[in-house]
Amino acid sequence: RLIAKEPIRGKILDKNGEVLVTSKLNYSLIIKPQFVTETIWQKYKYSIANLLNIPLEKIDLKYKNGVKSKKYSINLVNNLSVDQIIKFKENEGKFFGIEILRKVKRDYPFKTLGSHALGYTSAITNSEFKILSKQGYRINDLIGRTGVEAAYEKHLRGEWGGEMIEVNANDIVQKSLGVKPPREGKDLILTLDLTLQKIAEEVLKDKKGGAVIVMDPRDGAIRAIA
Repeated sequence: RLIAKEPIRGKILDKNGEVLVTSKLNYSLIIKPQFVTETIWQKYKYSIANLLNIPLEKIDLKYKNGVKSKKYSINLVNNLSVDQIIKFKENEGKFFGIEILRKVKRDYPFKTLGSHALGYTSAITNSEFKILSKQGYRINDLIGRTGVEAAYEKHLRGEWGGEMIEVNANDIVQKSLGVKPPREGKDLILTLDLTLQKIAEEVLKDKKGGAVIVMDPRDGAIRAIA
């Protein structure tokens, strides 16, 4: 079985290298119960609760529910702070089977600026998954819906990685077979100029629709596309 690891989607930049779309990282603390016995967990939980200053009862309940559900990876703590990440990394060697998992969220630093050209991403639907799974997509994976996000989906999305584990007939983990790191998506540089785009949207803010300011690669002329 594969415990998947999400790739980082490529950035979208304007013609001068200004970042128009990027990905924010969120970190969670996870435990792989196949490597942590109940006895070991009884020792770990006190140390982790004290180290990260989190409620002992909360992480203990998550562990027990995860084991009961036969999960291969149990999420103990969401949205780790920088201080929590540093403290855990400094003591990581003491907690075999527990690690920090990186999650990716799409971020638009300039909010709606140029949004009709840049587009957006959202999770694929169950019906889409039946088709897209053959292309490497996973359930609830993000996909570009409109604009550049959709037109350059294959360029931007990257490739999932993960850890392959061996399980027996009773679905009990036997060993890890290896880890394949996720491959990051490629960045994309547009002819759109952020400064000109800001001016155009300010001038046209009371008008219907919008405009995208681009440089025509054929003659270098600046053109507005409504």
